[in-house]
Amino acid sequence: MDTTALEHAYKALLDLARAGAAPAADAPRSAEQELAQAIVVDRLLAQTTAALLAGDAPRYSDAPAEHAALLEEVVRAADDWEGLLAEVRRGGLVLVRLVRRLDEATAATPVPTRLVSGGTVRLEAPMPWSGVLNTHAEVDLPARMQRLEAGRA
Repeated sequence: MDTTALEHAYKALLDLARAGAAPAADAPRSAEQELAQAIVVDRLLAQTTAALLAGDAPRYSDAPAEHAALLEEVVRAADDWEGLLAEVRRGGLVLVRLVRRLDEATAATPVPTRLVSGGTVRLEAPMPWSGVLNTHAEVDLPARMQRLEAGRA
C-alpha cells in the first residue's frame, strides 16, 4: 500500500513538535499527552496491520488512546520531550513499514472498527483497513497538528 500520505503526515507532525508547538491553554490535553496519544494510536494501528498481514481477522478500536492513565505512563516512560519525539518517530516508522507490506486485497479487508474521540464513539462499523489508515494520515494526524499549533497563535 502506498504510504506517501502517512509519511508526510508524520514528518509534518514531528517538524511541528520540534518547533515547540503546544496546545491552547484550554485544550483537553497537554502537548505531551497529544504526543502520547499519537504513540498509543500508532501502536494500535500497527498491531491491527500486523494481524492482517498474519492472516488474522482483527478488530480495531482506538478507545485505549483515550485513557488518561495510559497517556500519563507513556509520557513518564519517554522521560522528556525528546523521548516523546523519538517514540512518535519510531511508532510511525513501524506503522509505515507494516503498511508498505499490505497488498491491495489485504488493504481492502473490512475490519470491524470503533473510533472514539473525547469519549464519544465517532464510528462503529466494518471499514476497509486502507480507509482507516488513510483517515489516520489525512484527518487524525493533521487534526493533532492543529491542536498542537493552537497554542502558538
